[in-house]
Amino acid sequence: MAISFGAASCSSDVYNTWKSLPISSDTNLDLLEEQVAADPAQWQAVYDFLKGNDLAALSTGRHEIVPGGAFVNVTEYDSKVDGVFEAHKDYIDVQIIVSGEEDIHVGNLEDALDCTMEYNKDKDCVLFASATEFRTLAADPSIWFIFFPSDLHRPGVAKSGVPSHVKKIIVKIPVR
Repeated sequence: MAISFGAASCSSDVYNTWKSLPISSDTNLDLLEEQVAADPAQWQAVYDFLKGNDLAALSTGRHEIVPGGAFVNVTEYDSKVDGVFEAHKDYIDVQIIVSGEEDIHVGNLEDALDCTMEYNKDKDCVLFASATEFRTLAADPSIWFIFFPSDLHRPGVAKSGVPSHVKKIIVKIPVR
């Protein structure tokens, strides 16, 4: 895939482009700026992919954005009343709901309790049953979420205990 180096080729321009997206106010903007500055071409390629594709039409499964780098997982599922917290080490998650709605529980990795799966490098994931503190964020197609390795998150939680069918885009961007 060719990487666009148009108007947003400088890291500060790419960062400002990402800041202009409908990202959650819960996003750590300092970490976003740091990661964009470390690899602006990768973040620009992700932006170009997201803006250049009809996200609702993407088929489920994995779609490469940058060979050996950023990629997208398109998933469909029914939200659940329960679930597990997760955290990642090597990739940043950008989660975009295409259809449906859910709650996402978000906290700090240091507040995680009861590890249910030790870190799995192949899946870039560690799982926890609970957390001492977390906040609940409403997720629907109007807002995007960016989770860094320090962010504990439990996606897919049914709003008010009522399951919803969800189609979600999960972009995985390598941590730099």
